[in-house]
Amino acid sequence: MMKDTAQRVSGYSLSMLFTLYLAQGLPTGFMTQALPTLLRAYGVSLTQIGISGLLMLPWALKFLWAPYVDRYGHQRVGHYRSWIIFTQTLMIMCLLTMAFLPIENLGNISGLWGLFIVLFVMNTLCATQDIATDGLAVNILKQGAVHWGNTFQVMGSRLGFIIGGGGVLYLIDQLTWHTTFLLLAAGVFFNSFLILAYKEPTFKDRAISSLRRPQSKHTLQKIINIYGHLWASKELRIWMIVVLTYKIADGIASPILKPMMVDVGLSLSEIGIYVTMVGASCAVVGA
Repeated sequence: MMKDTAQRVSGYSLSMLFTLYLAQGLPTGFMTQALPTLLRAYGVSLTQIGISGLLMLPWALKFLWAPYVDRYGHQRVGHYRSWIIFTQTLMIMCLLTMAFLPIENLGNISGLWGLFIVLFVMNTLCATQDIATDGLAVNILKQGAVHWGNTFQVMGSRLGFIIGGGGVLYLIDQLTWHTTFLLLAAGVFFNSFLILAYKEPTFKDRAISSLRRPQSKHTLQKIINIYGHLWASKELRIWMIVVLTYKIADGIASPILKPMMVDVGLSLSEIGIYVTMVGASCAVVGA
């Protein structure tokens, strides 16, 4: 039965989803894994490093514009494909901008805020690409094959974490900031080839997406109703509490661990390889 399910899954579709999640994992891995370490290495204070956590806010708030990504899209290009191509093009532009930022000015507030603005825009683009990629995945994966999409999602995003986190730390230590982000931009560019060659089908029934589609002006009320429905189930309520408490604890600890490693004398290469890359590799094996 498992073999039959696997045969119903298009190898091209899974490969494409893998590259899309990998593409969004590159900058996200940099933000969550490499940025705190780099900021500390360039002499940024722990207070300012703590503020950098707010740059991930678009990922927490993406449910606010997710209904509009589901509702509006360029039908000739492809509903979700148009969003993905648009966001990935702008992501490449953000990475190119970062390559030419005066990194030596991170010690002063103007240079730091310039970096933060580019990263905030890039996170917004990554979160929007994630919405579109998830929407595409749930529509093209046939019933009984969604778990394959989830497997490739975890593998792609974690591999992106390895490259964007540990890989970036290692390359910056061995090469330069400029060269590293040019390579990162090239990586996202090459990862766009499969979606550019893909012809998205016209979806007649978006059962899952319609939950998020704004049918009236009361979009916020609909969102409240959806999460209220989840909260009404005792089993889902307990599970949501588990997920929230785990992520909050993880979010508090993660940003401060790597700056502490810099303070005790570990090099960027050591942190990148032994902490970030090895840890994320375990997640890929688990997937």
